[in-house]
Parts: sequence; structure tokens; C-alpha cells
Amino acid sequence: MELQAVTGQLYVVDGTPQAPTAVPGVLAQSAPAKAARGRAADFLFVHLSLAGQPEETAVLSQDLLDAFVRRYYQSGGSVTAALRGALNQVNELLLRLNLSGAGAAREGAITCAVLRHGELFLLQAGESLALLGHNFGIERLPARAPDRITPLGRTAGLDIRYYHQRLQTGDMLLLADPRISHLPTDSFSDAPV
Repeated sequence: MELQAVTGQLYVVDGTPQAPTAVPGVLAQSAPAKAARGRAADFLFVHLSLAGQPEETAVLSQDLLDAFVRRYYQSGGSVTAALRGALNQVNELLLRLNLSGAGAAREGAITCAVLRHGELFLLQAGESLALLGHNFGIERLPARAPDRITPLGRTAGLDIRYYHQRLQTGDMLLLADPRISHLPTDSFSDAPV
């Protein structure tokens, strides 16, 4: 049985859920009609967080997400290579913008994942957070804060974390804002339900 992605978004500002709208920097989508060979079955998830207020970074976030999606779905090769290529392109675009001095410097974090035939491929850079809910508990990705975190947009060299999971029916993925990463994993037990 092929697993399907059922998605939803929750946007909370200062403890108040916001009206149902697209969350800035969040994307969940199936492959477009003209995807590269081998990408047709890929369902892509991206959570991009940029420093600053969401209303200040929404347009830039969307531009970076659009670049990510284009690059990923036009890339051949393995899932991780395509994710890494798209992630590096977004980092390069943000770094170039920061070096140009046009506007406030922006740094960030990204979690990107692909669901393909029951497998989840996930990459992270910067201070990002994902939770994977299984029938036996919640797995935090990363399990603990990395010793060294290089934000997106600061340097050409990124510390990219890779994860691979075989999913079961009922597993749930939560891509969360890194500003809640200080919370203990137990406090998320009801979140993916």
C-alpha cells in the first residue's frame, strides 16, 4: 500500500492561532507535471525560517521556496543529491543578497523532506527542528542541538544534517519553527496527533 501525504498548517503568533492562510516559508506539494525523470513520485515538504518578522520576510521566503522547488524538481540523480543541490542554491541566493547590502541581512534555517514510496529523506541546515511521530513515540530531528550550527545565508559552506526513515501507516511529520527547539520533546507528544 502506497503511503499518502495529508498536510495541514498551523500558524501561531504570540500564542494566538492566525486565520487559515498559507504559513510564510512553508511548502508541501506533489511533483509538477514537468518534473525531471525519477521525480514524479516525490512529495516535497519545506520549512524555511528567516530571521526577522514574518511580514518582513514573507516575500523573500516565497522567492526562496520557489527557487528551491524549481531546482529540486528539475534535478536528476538521487533524492538527497537533489535536495542538497536545492538547499545549496537557496543558501547561495540568500548569501548573495546579504553580501549585496540591499536591505537587512537575513539568516535562517531550513528543513526539507521528500516522501517517496514509503521512505522519508530529510535534510536540515541552520537551527531547524522536525518531529517524526511513530506509534511508539516521537523522534526529534536533530535528537539534540548540534555542536556547530551555521545559519542559512551566512557562508557558502553549510553543515547539512541528513536523515532517512522508512515510514509506516500513521507516522506523522511536524516541521516546526526553530524558535521552539528549546522545548523538551515530551511537550510535543500531542502535537503530531
